[in-house]
Amino acid sequence: MTILLVDDENINHIIAKRILREEGALQSVFSGEDALQYLGEGQLPDLILMDIIMPGMNGLETYRAIKEEAAWKDIPLIFLTARDDKETEAECLAEGAKGFVPKPFSPEELLGMVRQATGSTAD
Repeated sequence: MTILLVDDENINHIIAKRILREEGALQSVFSGEDALQYLGEGQLPDLILMDIIMPGMNGLETYRAIKEEAAWKDIPLIFLTARDDKETEAECLAEGAKGFVPKPFSPEELLGMVRQATGSTAD
């Protein structure tokens, strides 16, 4: 399985790589624009983990752009964010996200959400 992590903070890439090391390959990009370029090169991950608050194109804008492309629109996405209010969570889920994990994320919560979104049962 390939997971694309889109987050502007390097520490989140390090933490996610440790948590998800047995789930598959974790590819890292640091902006919404980089995510669209990655996908545009024909690299289609099995799952996208995306921060909401990023400079330039934020996570919701990036996700909306992803959903406009036929080849990308069905890639499941989970938002990772420091915003943990119910309104933000509701907006993410209304956009079609498979989940919402507040930062700092716990290993159990992140793993559980990834496995639920991908149908994986690895332990």
